[in-house]
Amino acid sequence: MERNLAIHYGGLTELADAVKMLVNEGVEIEEGAISSRLSRAMPDPDLLLRTGGQMHVSKFGLGQVACGELDVTETFSGDFTRAQLSRAVVDSQKRHRGFGGIGEAPHQVDPGVLASALPAP
Repeated sequence: MERNLAIHYGGLTELADAVKMLVNEGVEIEEGAISSRLSRAMPDPDLLLRTGGQMHVSKFGLGQVACGELDVTETFSGDFTRAQLSRAVVDSQKRHRGFGGIGEAPHQVDPGVLASALPAP
């Protein structure tokens, strides 16, 4: 297992730098080319832990976290325990990961229940 801390990191800056490299190289701008020019200091994360109850990714690895699992906890990072990490990893392993593919969703939502939760037009 590998743990990475991203401090004062800008995912948008990293994406912009990757596109600038492609333009300078005269290479076609497409997904694979951009991805190969993103920071390779770390592999794409399988799990992103968001502490302190924050419900956003804060520009973290915008090109890398697309297929990763997100776990949000109210616990602040300094108070996060090994037991909480273990729970987050086990929970993420139980989830269905389609990696952007089309297929049956693991949890079906009753459309009637969903429609009743939406405001009337």
